[in-house]
Amino acid sequence: MSPDPTPFAMYLQTSGLTPEKLARELNRRHGAGTVGQKSAFYWKRPGKAPKEPALQVAVARLLGDKIGRDLAVTDLWPHLETDAVVRADDGLDRPWTQEGTRSAIAEIIRRPLMDARTLTPLIGSALTRNALDWLLQEPPPLREQLDGARVSSTMLDVIDARIGDLRRLDDEQGGGQMLLDLAMHDLRWVGGLIKNGTYDTAAARRLHAATAELAQFAGWIAFDSGDHPEAQRLWMVALRAAHTVGDDLFGAHVLSSLGYQSVWTNHAEDAVVILRTGRAGIRRHRGRVYALLASRQARGHALLGQEREMQASLEAAAAAAANGAEADPKWSYWITDAVLTGDRGRSWLDVGRPDRAVRELESGLAAFGTSQPRNRALHHTSIALAYSTQGEYDAAAAATHQALDLANALASDRIYARIAELAPALSATDAAPAVEAVARVRDTLSAPRGVR
Repeated sequence: MSPDPTPFAMYLQTSGLTPEKLARELNRRHGAGTVGQKSAFYWKRPGKAPKEPALQVAVARLLGDKIGRDLAVTDLWPHLETDAVVRADDGLDRPWTQEGTRSAIAEIIRRPLMDARTLTPLIGSALTRNALDWLLQEPPPLREQLDGARVSSTMLDVIDARIGDLRRLDDEQGGGQMLLDLAMHDLRWVGGLIKNGTYDTAAARRLHAATAELAQFAGWIAFDSGDHPEAQRLWMVALRAAHTVGDDLFGAHVLSSLGYQSVWTNHAEDAVVILRTGRAGIRRHRGRVYALLASRQARGHALLGQEREMQASLEAAAAAAANGAEADPKWSYWITDAVLTGDRGRSWLDVGRPDRAVRELESGLAAFGTSQPRNRALHHTSIALAYSTQGEYDAAAAATHQALDLANALASDRIYARIAELAPALSATDAAPAVEAVARVRDTLSAPRGVR
């Protein structure tokens, strides 16, 4: 006698999907290669389920859409109930008011960084609705607070200076746990002042603006370290804090980070929605922040194979960047022509034009000079992939060595993730330069990493 069907198997049957059709739909929504064609056969077995929490949520959402009701992960796989899987927005779904922002800040600093294994990143509408709420909700009027120790202008100046110092450290060493710890320390400090301090509306504005910058920065370091759910948590707080003070440009900058993360994790449809929304929110500010959003949107279109839309976004980015930097905020100093050129090159690579990609990426590298070593390392890995795609393995090996030279001094897991892609790309040939580069890649991946 065959065992009783599992809940997942029953819901799959009710949805009208076969295991193969489920896989195709997941790959269409979340990117080619998200799951194998036979994966769902394995998930139908007792005690089995997708290993990645994000994929568990994606399957539950897809089947729920098909049958017309909300499904939790534990509806499909009850044995996961003891795994304490928590969505990245747990405790952060607050009203878009000053009090709601304050509650979200308190939630993010109330406990230490959560173990990434207990958090599942947001995808689809659960993620993109944050961008839509930011766009549609009116910023609240700021209020003073008069029931604690006074927050002085000197204290606020120190906080602003600390934020600048953190950015410069990240520019030089490419992230790492030390920087994340420092950023979280300062975020807790500022969050405590918001909760317990005495301040007028001008100081309230500076405190919330500092919170937005610190949460965005900490989220960036978490993302660069591969902790995508925690990055989303921090960016959602940053988005609310920027909204509270009516700083549309910084809010759009936060959305550019969320969209870029969706590009990186191959959720290109989410990326396009988020980045398009960010552009709508700052359509009157056609400077470098707008250019960044457009260039990252181009990368989302490239992953979707939408070359016409990709080119339109790249043209919008170039036009915005050409407007000059007079109205651009100080924190956007890093959005240089080199950065935008590099994004343009990666877009051409992802859309299947490695020849065009190499020209753009090498132009971007030349413009960087000796600045932004993490971006330079990432561009070298992209150049190596582009050359290997064209069968130019000696050039690919040379670019790989340049990426590795930079990676050794950095603490960016994203660089190592890209470097890991180079070994299979170069292994298609037995030419000596490629073999040597592959050996060095493997040695690098097994060695202690960068500045920690």
